[in-house]
Amino acid sequence: MAKRNASLLSELEAGLRDDRSSTTALLQKCILLGGQVGSERLRDWARQELRGYDRRDEVPEYRRFKAQLCIDGVTFTHQITGQEISSLSLPEFARETVTEEVVLAHGLGEIEEISRGTGKTVMMSPPGSQDLVALWNHERGSGDHITRLYWKVNRATIAGVVVSVRTALAELVGELLAATPDADPTPSKQATDAAVHFIVTGNRNTVTVVGSQASTNGDSSITVTGSADQPKQDKETWWQRWRKRGLLIGLATVVAAVAAVLQLVGWVPWR
Repeated sequence: MAKRNASLLSELEAGLRDDRSSTTALLQKCILLGGQVGSERLRDWARQELRGYDRRDEVPEYRRFKAQLCIDGVTFTHQITGQEISSLSLPEFARETVTEEVVLAHGLGEIEEISRGTGKTVMMSPPGSQDLVALWNHERGSGDHITRLYWKVNRATIAGVVVSVRTALAELVGELLAATPDADPTPSKQATDAAVHFIVTGNRNTVTVVGSQASTNGDSSITVTGSADQPKQDKETWWQRWRKRGLLIGLATVVAAVAAVLQLVGWVPWR
């Protein structure tokens, strides 16, 4: 145990035992540990937790949750605020990518700040929501006008994500402690990669370890910048499908216009 007491792994274990320790500081130590054992997976995971995930990354399940979709808008007679809707109410081209599932892709420090904010709820806008609202209003035509689309999220749910990240870190350290002999202070690369795979996917069977080391009532607002519906696959977004549809509509309009001009000049194709 003397060797382990001086290792980064033991520092992570001690930090997790101390409720006052910063989760962000422990994740920074994970980056160092990943460099020490040669685990790119550990470095990438800790870096993404600290800096945030982008649209190409596979966001872990503990950063996903369900929330109510809402809209604000105006009609000829009154203003609409916080009207709850189903994703089925959205334009067809957006229903697959904008659902009741929120993917919180922000860096951990930002999530912690949101969780400590005032107000019971947070209004979180899906990626590209402004463009989506504009297209939606165009499809609806005249009449009532939608001004905003967002998820209404309980702030306690955001705080729960912070706890989940620390829990994932504790699971990671627990896996490494179980796979590392007391006589060796540093886990193997294989054990580290397997541990990261387990905490992200919940699956132990894909990676095999070889070797011996096994407040107020006000609302606040924020925009979600990532979407985990596109992790490993090139899944079309709502705006990609709309562009394709818009291209077809545009071509049809051009053909109709050309036909009208030819008819005016008296050209008939079968003469």
